[in-house]
Amino acid sequence: MNRFSLAVLLLDEQHITSVLAYDPVFEQLLQCNAESLLNQKMEEVFPGIAGGMHSGSGYINGQWVQYALRELSPDRQLLVFIFQLSSNEEIYQFTLDLMDVGVQIYSGDSTLMFLNAASEEMSRIKRQDVLGKRLTSIYETDEIQSTVLATLSSHTAIYNKADSFTTLNGAQVTVLNTAIPFFDCKGTLDAVVNLEYSQRSIDRLVSTTQVIQKIIPGKSERASATCKYYHFDDIVGHSQLLMDAVNLAKMVAGQESNVFIVGETGTGKELFAQSIYSASRGRCFVSVNCSTITEGLADATLFGTVKGAFTGSVNAEGLFAAADGGVLFLDEINSLSLSTQARLLRVLQEGVYMKVGAIKESSCHVRVIASCNQDPWELMQTGKLRQDLFFRLAASVIRVPSLRDRMDDLEELVDHFLSYYSRKSRKPVHAISEKVLSLLMQYNWPGNIRELKNVIEFAVNISSGPRIEIHHLPGYIQNRLHYVHEDKFTGELPLSSPNSQSLAQCLEHYERELIKQALHQSGYNITKAADFLGLSRQSLQYKLKKYHFQSL
Repeated sequence: MNRFSLAVLLLDEQHITSVLAYDPVFEQLLQCNAESLLNQKMEEVFPGIAGGMHSGSGYINGQWVQYALRELSPDRQLLVFIFQLSSNEEIYQFTLDLMDVGVQIYSGDSTLMFLNAASEEMSRIKRQDVLGKRLTSIYETDEIQSTVLATLSSHTAIYNKADSFTTLNGAQVTVLNTAIPFFDCKGTLDAVVNLEYSQRSIDRLVSTTQVIQKIIPGKSERASATCKYYHFDDIVGHSQLLMDAVNLAKMVAGQESNVFIVGETGTGKELFAQSIYSASRGRCFVSVNCSTITEGLADATLFGTVKGAFTGSVNAEGLFAAADGGVLFLDEINSLSLSTQARLLRVLQEGVYMKVGAIKESSCHVRVIASCNQDPWELMQTGKLRQDLFFRLAASVIRVPSLRDRMDDLEELVDHFLSYYSRKSRKPVHAISEKVLSLLMQYNWPGNIRELKNVIEFAVNISSGPRIEIHHLPGYIQNRLHYVHEDKFTGELPLSSPNSQSLAQCLEHYERELIKQALHQSGYNITKAADFLGLSRQSLQYKLKKYHFQSL
């Protein structure tokens, strides 16, 4: 609250001869008591106060003061000071009310202690109505939906989470929330600061960024380079397996521990890695597919080189130095040799590494997100992945489901890619036929999301109307699914065999075709094809040799 302080001084020939009123706050402001003012010259005590003026204002120790001077006689005057003292809380409130970003501060028991004007506007509430109330008394929400409650429960920050909720007065609110825990000196969670971004505030930030990009040379290129990473909102789908993976990734994003992502090729492992980075406080994101690193150059690529280490070598930083203070994503880490994996283990354990040709160690602070496209337990059993490296990386293991395990998301994914490529190609393709959707639902998708994306891109590129039809799909999709001329998918083999063969020959022909179909649908994975056919792996391998499939 605002407070007025008063001081009344009697002056005799510009000297303070008596203190008639002296507020304790005024004493604190001058940092001296009333007695120490006596017999001092006014201009020495109050250098900011202009002499000879009957009223005015000025600064005393940084405080804006108003004063009035009244003459009692030619040599005697009465000097009256009045000033308004604002508390720090009011100054902070005033400052934060100037922001477009909503700010809320909750105590450890979810009691609302502070909110600014932007938050009032976004949530359509009044601070006098909600201050001192628990969060669940203000909003209809729970720990799953609320970033604040989730942060209070997990003690970890949550970044850029879209929240849609209803206030108790019935208002529908959608904002982008970032909740950051505040710990006291003993490490106890004391409060949560929640930042809210509405569409309006985001638009203003974008406008400001565009202005900065125009007036600062080179800013546009740097800004675009830092805004290209995926976020959790970019992950399309709502199937249970996918949401389990997303929720786990969100929970570990605010931590500094390493993460291991398991998923088949094309499932979106890097999408998850980038989303974790975007929701963290990492300085940078560096990504490499380990299968593209030549074995002889793996150490140089990861750790760097010094000049003269080998013919043509120069002083160069490796990927760990480039990712210092940020995130290094090692995709398909099982592609690295076991010796390189062993050297990775030392970096992860001690944070130090040796450049190729160096005699001194280098240090780094890097959060590693690694991935593999096969079951890590099988890789360890077959000697392709070191157990100690896996356990060092697997502080959190996130399993990204294959597309065939989340077919409930297929239609949503098709709509997403259809919208993207129709905009990109500037073609009014807005739908797919029911027959196409039926075919896509029947397909096994060995290439997962990446294959579906390519299929939709291909279909949009060759389409000439507003809807994708059967003939717009790639030929291999139609061939593998045995689509027949009547525009009807049967999933069955043709009832004819060449040259009127005998029954035994026909059975062999059909068996060979069934095996071929199973191989196609399993992405040529023998174990999965055997499961599809109801055979053991050994039986299928025997039949593959029998029908000379190795020549296909």
